Amino acid sequence: MKKAMLLAFAPLLAACDAEPAVSPGTQAREASAPPLAAQPAVNADAPSPLAQDELPEPALPDAAAPAPEELPSVAAPVDELIVARGAFATEADRERFEVEVLPSARAFLAYWAEAGLALPHTPARLFISPPPGTRARVALPELYGESIFEELGALEVEVESAASNRAAIERIAAFSCQRPPLLRGFLEELEEHAEDPEIGPADIARVLREENDELLGPDGTFSFRTDNGEFELPLRRNCSYTLLGHSTSATRAHPYLERDVVNHELGHALHYGSWLAHGPLGERLSTAANEAIADILAHVFDGDPCHGKVLSEQGTPEGCRRRMDEYEQSVSDAFWVFGSADHETGQSLRELIWTLRDEVEPGELRAAVAQGIGAVQLALAQIDLEPLASVPVFDDEILATRYRFVREYEATSAFFEGVCARLEQAPAACAEHAQRIGDPRLELRERWLANAPTAIGLEGVTLADGRTVAFELQGALIRQMLVTLPDGELQSFPGDPELGIPQLERDSGSGRISLWFSAAGGDGAGSQLGWTSEGELLVR
Repeated sequence: MKKAMLLAFAPLLAACDAEPAVSPGTQAREASAPPLAAQPAVNADAPSPLAQDELPEPALPDAAAPAPEELPSVAAPVDELIVARGAFATEADRERFEVEVLPSARAFLAYWAEAGLALPHTPARLFISPPPGTRARVALPELYGESIFEELGALEVEVESAASNRAAIERIAAFSCQRPPLLRGFLEELEEHAEDPEIGPADIARVLREENDELLGPDGTFSFRTDNGEFELPLRRNCSYTLLGHSTSATRAHPYLERDVVNHELGHALHYGSWLAHGPLGERLSTAANEAIADILAHVFDGDPCHGKVLSEQGTPEGCRRRMDEYEQSVSDAFWVFGSADHETGQSLRELIWTLRDEVEPGELRAAVAQGIGAVQLALAQIDLEPLASVPVFDDEILATRYRFVREYEATSAFFEGVCARLEQAPAACAEHAQRIGDPRLELRERWLANAPTAIGLEGVTLADGRTVAFELQGALIRQMLVTLPDGELQSFPGDPELGIPQLERDSGSGRISLWFSAAGGDGAGSQLGWTSEGELLVR
């Protein structure tokens, strides 16, 4: 397959500004970590963002250096707001990206700049993935320049000579920040071992060397974000970038060729930029608000209610992955189905803004959307002040569900109210908070908090029948549920994350959450005891 290379439009590393090292406050489970072992990342399609920090930058590769002979290089104009680097399946794709997608992205950023929205870091960095299956030795120079192999070797030496594990991790994090998403999956694993006294920088360097050898070996391939795009803001907030992948489905175009997808990801950059410019931003956010806002920014700009064209066998649009002009249920009800939020949960916000487009002058609507975005940050900051809002959770699904719901409800409610408060003559849609955001479930919130194992702990609670229930916790894990009978007999029901204990059961009708434990050696009827979000013990 013929591939085309797009060289940097502007200095690629301008978005990484130095700042003091800050330990990441991850939400990962705090179980004891296994011994550090090599985990080769043959394909770098890694998930969520990772805490990264910046150190002094190495010398940049020469953007004018010739590409490998089999990869024709093409220079492109410099743009102050956006830089891009990557690989394309064909020369025609590269040309379409340059002619259609980049001008749209530039206009999108300028459009929302009029409402005061700005990027968290400039320029916006776009990385286009090589096609799936591309050998790493071909892909890496396309993305990071011809000197990337020497830079990887130099990183190994720097890590080995680091003064501490944390210093070694910071150096790898800085490297990954400059060349995303290289080594991101490795960093996620490495964070679990940062404080392990049995592991030192030399061990980290050894595993890094093995990781690189595997990646650059004869079977190593490198691509990312297949069938999708992703805006990344690492936990330390000191750099950001957007990853754009290749489609493997005949029903959609490559994400890097979908203008609304690219603008959606840049929309994430804008709402994060707004939040970071006005105060601290916690780690636990709202999926419903984030995804709805990104779509709103993209489609208020382009005027098209169809997000993500679904293609026919002939390659012509015949449907949409999401629409801006319809919704079926409130945020609260949409959350209730699965106990979590996704791209669809905030659909009522999309339709709200689409309705307002017909009734509000464009400049006023832009200002209202910007005010709504600001209101989300204030709501999330208030939630972070609530009891147990930021403790690590893994087994305690009662507490986790409680705060997932609170964040989704309150963040979307804040956006709704912020938008409508900005409009002097509020349209009829602004009177539909109850229909669009839904039931706040205040009583359930209180019961969830009171009956969460994390809240109960070893202090325990006494039930009406005289039994006392307590929980032994280790970080984010429930080690055991302890039940003391009225006669003083103590029963232990151990947790085991490897076996999925406690087992989660959720009743989407009532909202009841049950955590099921097994009695030691029990395998028959009555051998499982469940603790519910209603403060009940159940047997099955």
